[in-house]
Amino acid sequence: MIQRAGIPRLLCAILVTVVCLGVTPSWAADVKSCLGDLQSWLPPESIQPCLDVAKSDETKNETKSRIYLQLAVAQNFAGVMQGLTVEDARAKTFSFVYAAIAADPSYEDSYFFAARNYADLENVHSIARKYLDDGLSANPHSALLGAANAYYAVPDGEQARERVAQCDGAIAHAPHDKTVQTLCGKVYFVNGETRKALRAFRVATVGYRLDQRRIYGVMQYPNPWFSLAETYSRLGQSRMAVASLNQYWKSVPPNMHTADEYLILGDYLAEAGKFKQAADQYESAIKLGPMLPVSELKLRQLFYLSRSGDKNLAHQAADKMFANADKKTVLQLQVALKNATGSNDPVTGVFDENTKALLVSCLGSKKCQFSTERIHY
Repeated sequence: MIQRAGIPRLLCAILVTVVCLGVTPSWAADVKSCLGDLQSWLPPESIQPCLDVAKSDETKNETKSRIYLQLAVAQNFAGVMQGLTVEDARAKTFSFVYAAIAADPSYEDSYFFAARNYADLENVHSIARKYLDDGLSANPHSALLGAANAYYAVPDGEQARERVAQCDGAIAHAPHDKTVQTLCGKVYFVNGETRKALRAFRVATVGYRLDQRRIYGVMQYPNPWFSLAETYSRLGQSRMAVASLNQYWKSVPPNMHTADEYLILGDYLAEAGKFKQAADQYESAIKLGPMLPVSELKLRQLFYLSRSGDKNLAHQAADKMFANADKKTVLQLQVALKNATGSNDPVTGVFDENTKALLVSCLGSKKCQFSTERIHY
């Protein structure tokens, strides 16, 4: 009886898969593999086979668009590995984006993908807005495209109310869409609607996982947890900013954190008065090899250590950082100290006794303000 009862259920599951994907059983496996998973993108060798699947008459239009976007992601990474110029890689990538839009003009994510790539990678907001305008023409009630249109708008005080109103409508239309909430949260934040931003980011972080993707292979952007922390910081609630990022930290495997994430957490910890922990986060970032010059980060880390109350630790760190440092690093230190103290000591690029004495003196003073500007990412 159990076996007989299971057969219809199994057939039903197969039929549902076939109907939903719009393909025959022989194509179902190929379609599934071409759509990828939530944690990776297609390998380069899959591009041509999946292109054949996308072109097949047996594949539904929306599924074609989804595959083409997956191919765009794959081609983007393949172009880097193939050593293509930025222009050639972009042209190949966007050939798939154009195909996705043509396959199903009602599939909103194609326009969002195009706008995001132009605006974020090239900062060409005019082209990004064109894609969004085209998308809204085909999908006038799209909450995603409405939110993105407001997010990628060129800053203009006269249009601030219009963008805020556009986001109010998008959130009302799709209150549970995390991407809409995150994009509109940023719009609210930029236009001074801090409380609205806070509410939107809180909604966006509920159940957030790093491997959640709107488009397979593409990380959700912006990360709502960091946006939430930034909003708390603006409200003067630095401890809540740290608490937010600590929640995010618990949800992500340690090897998934980037150098920038450690730097941002470090800055918020310092803002909350936890200087030793801030310095530790900078150390983690330096080990990962951040994009910023390490010399800048070491200066900032040393400043945090000097504020931690442990002078011996700060002095030991100074020796470790600068005794055998390269000339550029020492030059930056000497210039920073000269600006902070008005010293007439020559800038030589050598960590000599005079430099060390000035550094120790500065570290021991509450008025020492070298390298106190937050690093921007």
